[in-house]
Amino acid sequence: MIIDTMLAIILVVISTALLVQLVGPLFILKTHKLPAKIEFEPIDEDKFLSTRSELFLTLDKEIKSIGFEHIESSSMPEAHSKMYFSMYSLEKEKITASLITIKDAAKEQTYVEFSQLYSDGTMLDVSNINIAPIYPKMAIKISVKYPKINRPKDLYEVMKKIKSYVKNITPPIPCDKSNGLDSMTKFFAMESDELVHSGYCHKEIDSNGMRKLTLKGAYLMTWRSIFPGNIIQKAITSGFSKRLLKEAEA
Repeated sequence: MIIDTMLAIILVVISTALLVQLVGPLFILKTHKLPAKIEFEPIDEDKFLSTRSELFLTLDKEIKSIGFEHIESSSMPEAHSKMYFSMYSLEKEKITASLITIKDAAKEQTYVEFSQLYSDGTMLDVSNINIAPIYPKMAIKISVKYPKINRPKDLYEVMKKIKSYVKNITPPIPCDKSNGLDSMTKFFAMESDELVHSGYCHKEIDSNGMRKLTLKGAYLMTWRSIFPGNIIQKAITSGFSKRLLKEAEA
């Protein structure tokens, strides 16, 4: 009896997951678009920090204690959420730090990200975000994630190890302190073009700077966002990140 009940529950879970995987992409296709052009509005630092959580304020202080200098703060509305972030620069190392909060109706997540942009347009990105990636791997970006590393100082040490190991033949580019958001805007545009090449979205850009998803893009984004795809993507990303760090420390 117990076994029959468990089998029935498993069948319901599997059937529900399959239904969502089949119907979800059609809904995503109709309601979601991907940004091709993003216009950031700088926000005064004191005003911005006055509306942030205690966790954000604590991490902000820790990033600055490493030696990073605050550049700009801004926000970016997305389809069903909003992103708040501050950017910082460590000029001697030419590394940029970002402190980001993603907030939607259900939850809020704050994470730290260190990035290095190179003159060939590629980027190395190290973060502790604990969300499954919804976009494919891109030739222009190496992205690794360590969600169990909570302290910015410890994550920064990881960034330095991986940066030293993954040597780029082109020189690193420091963040432009006079207009730090401009470099982010340009890289977002490059990522959007990469998604076009990957078949995730259409080339055409509407008047709001958005691109329509393709059916392929809608299905793959749905798969990566919900069970079991999100669990699989997290495992793949975690495995790659751990291997890269192990090689860097060898």
